[in-house]
Amino acid sequence: MGIPRAITLIVGWGSTFGPIREAVERSRERGKSVSSLHLRHLHPLPNGLDSVFARFNRIIVAEMNDEGLYGFGQLATLLRARFCDPKIHSLTKTDGLTFRVKEILQGILS
Repeated sequence: MGIPRAITLIVGWGSTFGPIREAVERSRERGKSVSSLHLRHLHPLPNGLDSVFARFNRIIVAEMNDEGLYGFGQLATLLRARFCDPKIHSLTKTDGLTFRVKEILQGILS
């Protein structure tokens, strides 16, 4: 969702779809250059993600997961390992509740 080339890309899967979509819309209303990508399956990862990621300066992976050994959620860790891209960051949540739009907005604006 959003423009095909922006500063920030929010990546999600599963239950993060709605809050990410709303956060991207609100960010764009504030003049931020933000897009989103929602993965439907994780294994195998979709082809062409590397070319999509190359069009963005910052990639934030919003996931309902804990930060692991390396300080990233599982999906962010998988994407960083697969694409060796340090611009992939993690926005995690583990309190058992779905993401709120304002939590994702804070991740975008920080």
